[in-house]
Amino acid sequence: MFPVPRKFTMPSRRRFLLAACAASLALGLSPVAEGSAAVVHSRSASVVQRAALPGIGVEVPTTMTAVDVPLEVDGVLVKVNLQGRMRQRTEALPGESPNQAVRLRTIAFHLEGETADGGLRVMFDLDGADASPASTLRVRSNFPPSLEETDVVALVATIRRAGQPEIALHSVHPAVLTATLSVFPPRGDDYQLENPVDFVVPGTATPVARLLALPARRGGNVLSPQ
Repeated sequence: MFPVPRKFTMPSRRRFLLAACAASLALGLSPVAEGSAAVVHSRSASVVQRAALPGIGVEVPTTMTAVDVPLEVDGVLVKVNLQGRMRQRTEALPGESPNQAVRLRTIAFHLEGETADGGLRVMFDLDGADASPASTLRVRSNFPPSLEETDVVALVATIRRAGQPEIALHSVHPAVLTATLSVFPPRGDDYQLENPVDFVVPGTATPVARLLALPARRGGNVLSPQ
C-alpha cells in the first residue's frame, strides 16, 4: 500500500507576504521588502496631514465677526460689534515656491457695526484697489500642518454719529491682521490686529479716530479659478 502524499500547506507568514505583494502590484506599487505595506500606509497618512496652500488664481470669500472692538473717536473710547466679509485672490509670490508661499490680493473688505446704544455706527472698507498686494500666506511647518497668514489692508472708515454729519476717514497706514492656521481658508479662526491704526481726514495729519484692536473671527470657502 502506497503512502498518501501529504497536502502542502504554505506557512501563514509566507501567505501574508505574498498577499501583500499581490495587493501592492494591483495598486501599481512596488513591494520593496517585508513591512512594505506598513511603509506605504505611513506615507499616505503623512500626505493627508501635510500643510497645503490653495492653487494660484482661486478666490476665497470669508465671513468676519468681531465683538467689543475698541475704537477711539475724537478722544472718546467706544466699543462696537462688527460683522462683514472679505474676499481674496491667490497669486504667485515672486521668488517663492507656490508650495511654500502665495500672495493674497484683497478684492473686497467690508466690516460694519455700531455701539450698544446705537449712538455711533462705523463701516470699514477697502481703500481703493489693492494695486500692490502685500498680504501673504506661508507654510510654517508641514507636520503638524501650520500656516501663517498676514493681511495688509488699507482702509476707509465711515463714521456716523447721531445728530452729526457723516465723516469718511482714511488709514494713515494699512491695517495688518495676522493668524496662525492649520488649514486655509480659515474655519472660525481668530485674527489679531498687529498695531493700532490711525484714521485722518484726507489732506490732514491729525488723527480723528484710532482702531485699537480688531479680534476678528473668520471662516470661508475656496472658489474655482476666476
